[in-house]
This record gives sequence, structure tokens and C-alpha cells, in this order.
Amino acid sequence: MLPIDKLTEAQGQQVIDWVKEEPKSLKKIQIKIVEEGKLTVSKDTIKRLIKKINMRWKRVRRGVAKTPDEWELEVKLPILEELKKQEKRGEIEIGYLDEMGGDSKPCIPDAWQEEKTTIKLPPIEGKRLNILGIMKRDNQLFYETQVGTVTSEIVINFLDKYCQNIQKKTVIIIDQASIHTSEAFMEKLEEWEKKNLKIFWLPTYSPHLNLIEILWRFLKYEWIEFSAYKDRKSLLAYVKKVLDNFGGEYVINFA
Repeated sequence: MLPIDKLTEAQGQQVIDWVKEEPKSLKKIQIKIVEEGKLTVSKDTIKRLIKKINMRWKRVRRGVAKTPDEWELEVKLPILEELKKQEKRGEIEIGYLDEMGGDSKPCIPDAWQEEKTTIKLPPIEGKRLNILGIMKRDNQLFYETQVGTVTSEIVINFLDKYCQNIQKKTVIIIDQASIHTSEAFMEKLEEWEKKNLKIFWLPTYSPHLNLIEILWRFLKYEWIEFSAYKDRKSLLAYVKKVLDNFGGEYVINFA
């Protein structure tokens, strides 16, 4: 088998290109090298080659399925920035609304464990748990939990409750999910506006623009206590403790 220093620069670059095309299986790369390059190269040689350009074996992440339309970004991003300026001047309040859903089973964590031993977590069974939340940049949170599917009617009722405590003109930032754009939802816009609440829909496929997504991430990954994995009751107690104490014991510094 050829060592790395016996590959020409062109051959090395070709191997790198093949790895980028087929990043999961070095065995397939070996076969391709034999079939197309008429060479025999070991997996270790391929690894040394790609490590020279800082390629590493690590978990692949699932990205957003689509990108927002350019026209939406061109129109909506300046409006969003202007809303933020109005908020800074104290003219309006901005609330970021979203739903976090799950099957009531927290993500399995990494943990320090003794060699040759594995911490085993008990299964957690139960109906799907959803959280509806409206979060402000100053860590104020209005939320409720919902067992089962979140419908447009549930979101409407949630916003109706929120309207009861509005002190000044408020803009709610939400995505364009079907439960936020249904006919029933749209019919409420005029009524809400009379109560000082307006809706601003983010560009499609732009979850990063909704600040409450950061709270959901902290809730699921950053703050979760190991005891929450014990059973459904412990998980629900953890969720309630974090959400009830958000802005006090649990704080996010939004730059």
C-alpha cells in the first residue's frame, strides 16, 4: 500500500475531494482509489492525509431545510431592526413567541462515567408535552404548558390571555407556522391591535431570529439537571422550576 509521502500532490487532492463527496465511509474511498486511481491506499494513510487539512471525525448536524426568500429578508429585516430600536427607546415592547414540543423524553446526555461502566437511565413514558411561551429580551416570560397537540385555537387563547396584561404597545414576533397563519388566527388581528398587540411574522426558515429559541436550547441542554432524567414527574418539575424562575435563578444575557 502506498504511504502518504508517495502520493503526488494531484493524487492527494483527488483523495481529499472524494472524501468530501463521501464523508462517511473511508472504505468507499479506498474502493474508488483502486477503481479510478489504480492505487492501493490504507485507511490510515487516508486519515493522515485529510487530518493535514484539519478534517476531523465528528457528528453531522441537521440544518434548516430551506433558506428564506431574498425578498422577505430585504423587506422584513429592516422592519425588525426598526422595531428593536423602538423597543430600546421605550416606545414599544417586543415579545418573542414560540412553542417547544417534545415527547416528554429529554435528550440523552453525555456524562462522566467510570471505565467499563455505563449509567443507565430509566425510560420515561407519557404524552407529548408542549410549552407555549412569550419571552422578552429582559428575561420576562409568560408561558403555559399543554399536553397534546398545539392547535391554532390554543395559540389564540394564549394570546388572548397575554393581552390582559399589556401595559403599552406590544409587538409579538412569531414564525410562519400554519397555526400562526390560520384563518382563525388572522381574524383575531384587528381585535388584538385594538388591545395594543400587533403580530410580526419572521421571514420563513429563520428560527435564529426568534430569541425564545435560545431559551428552549438552554432548557433542553444547558440547564437540565441529571435528576430530571429519573421519571416524568421529575422532568415536569425541572421544566416548571426553570420557567418559573427564569429571569431570577436562570438568566440569559442577550447581547
